[in-house]
Amino acid sequence: MQHLADSPSPLSRYLRWLGAPAQHYLRIGIAISLLVHAGALAWRFGAPALSRPPVTSLEVVLLNARSETPPETPRAQAQNQMSGGGNAERGMSTTPLPRTGESAETIVLEAMRRRQVQLEAEQTRLMTQLRAADRAGAERQAVNPWPDGADLGRDAEDQASLIQSAQVAALAARVQQYSAEPRKQFVAPSAEASRYAAYLDAWRTRIETVGTQHYPDEARGRIYGSLRITVSVRADGSIANVDIDQPSPHAVLNQAARRIVQLAAPFPPFPPDIARDTDVLVITRTWHFVNDTLETQAP
Repeated sequence: MQHLADSPSPLSRYLRWLGAPAQHYLRIGIAISLLVHAGALAWRFGAPALSRPPVTSLEVVLLNARSETPPETPRAQAQNQMSGGGNAERGMSTTPLPRTGESAETIVLEAMRRRQVQLEAEQTRLMTQLRAADRAGAERQAVNPWPDGADLGRDAEDQASLIQSAQVAALAARVQQYSAEPRKQFVAPSAEASRYAAYLDAWRTRIETVGTQHYPDEARGRIYGSLRITVSVRADGSIANVDIDQPSPHAVLNQAARRIVQLAAPFPPFPPDIARDTDVLVITRTWHFVNDTLETQAP
């Protein structure tokens, strides 16, 4: 028992072995390793953290005024200096979104209206010119009548006068026929802000109300879809024509659209400001059958 108590511990034996002259280079290597590791740890924990520069941004605006005192904290770049004022939450007004292009249907309707006005003006101009020329020919014939009893024939000028008179008569017949036809107005979305707005809104409300009340039973909760339809309304509110321009793939919705128009008619008569130059109002709309209701919108 005494022998075991006097025996050196493993740590003591290791220290004596390390202190032996033969382990001189090992001691140097361990010391260098400890110094290197200690230096690395000290540099890692002692080096200051790299700070990123704050990200700043400036909006560019255009000003229509200038102040003599520059702003203390500019928030935007501009061509002039301006110290802001006021109590608005947003410091600057933003540029409005660009105007989206009009739909193809709107462009077609506007083109048809412009073409109609152009043709009417052209017919009026030609009719005025031909009638003026016809009156001039009649006055010339009255000044230089044919001699009694002399058959001098008709020269080229007389032939031209006859042809011109025939043209005047033909054009007058065409103008009269055109005037007898209903005066149609093709209502495009851009025109809704004018005198047609109130009538079109009342028409839309009536169509949507009747369409929702008489939603096709075969489509309730099962079939949804859209179609584009053109309804021509006379001045007294009756229906002149119904055309489905772009039908729905579901036939039941196309049939329901025609039926809804018939049930909603007659519509209110045109107010005086529309009836004075319009016999038929051509209304084109897109109908949406969805969630057992009918909604309409401009094409």
